[in-house]
Amino acid sequence: MADKSIVNLKEVSTPTSDDLALLVTDVSSLPTNKKSTLATFFNKIPTWLGFSTTPVVYTVGEIDVTTPVSFLSVTGSTTFSLPAGTIGQIKMLVCTVAASTPVGTLTPIASANDGYNTIIFNAKGQSVTLIYENSGWIILSTNTPASIKSSAGFRAGNADLIVNEDDSLDAISLEGDTYQRIEIEMSTDSYQG
Repeated sequence: MADKSIVNLKEVSTPTSDDLALLVTDVSSLPTNKKSTLATFFNKIPTWLGFSTTPVVYTVGEIDVTTPVSFLSVTGSTTFSLPAGTIGQIKMLVCTVAASTPVGTLTPIASANDGYNTIIFNAKGQSVTLIYENSGWIILSTNTPASIKSSAGFRAGNADLIVNEDDSLDAISLEGDTYQRIEIEMSTDSYQG
């Protein structure tokens, strides 16, 4: 509503899910001011979300934690590091170039809770999605499960699931521990107990 204004609004630096946001609905026909909690607003966004940054391509060294996605260009043997992030931060890494017997070794900041030591990228298209929690980068998903190196077994005693969508793995062996493949068939039939 162009003829209305709200003056002297103060900034909120730490909003909570029950704080209110002002919305204008039916803009083209009958503009009306309404309110919504931030929880409702962010849980009901009626469109897709995208990132506003272009991924940086890294060939070696420390990967930034200021952008959500980074591309790795691996030619020969090279090393990458990932510094500490912010609690709850998600970081996606994608190998976009793999040439000359590629071995790109990523070493995220050390943590007793991350469950692995390094991730190896040696093929174009390999990716990993991480979340920063408990002072370390925890793997949320990856399509490089055979390239995760751990000195204490995969995830050091935590329960893990590696989803292999293309049936290319029968077993995964990580630093002496072997994990066998199991198949789960999903059905749309309802469960009858």
